[in-house]
Amino acid sequence: MPLPGLNDNLHGQVAVLDLSVDPDQANPLITIIDIGQIALPRAAAVHLESGTVLVLVDNVLDTGVLLLINEADNSLSAIAFPTGSRPGENSGVVVDPENLTALISMTDSVDDCTAGLGGCTRRCSISPRAHLVR
Repeated sequence: MPLPGLNDNLHGQVAVLDLSVDPDQANPLITIIDIGQIALPRAAAVHLESGTVLVLVDNVLDTGVLLLINEADNSLSAIAFPTGSRPGENSGVVVDPENLTALISMTDSVDDCTAGLGGCTRRCSISPRAHLVR
């Protein structure tokens, strides 16, 4: 789950939760992952078969990143969005497990988009396929 604030290193964070735990009975928090970037995680989805969490990362001004977290060891890898696009505060991500693709909503970045309003959020092909197939 993306956390709304930055840590002491000014990095974004993602909480790992045990969804089988009743939060009224026990703390479901397993750990907090430092995403290693001065940016906010905006949304997350999971590909269950591969154990990969997809996190939309936004530093607000520049091109954003799709962060992939391997659930087995919490290792991180990043895929840059097309130049000039970034996830916004209301962006989201959903995974199509059959086609191994993700649908991501995004907006123009302030500094990197030179194509005019809406010019950097065209349909693009970001496929985490290679990272999702084991």
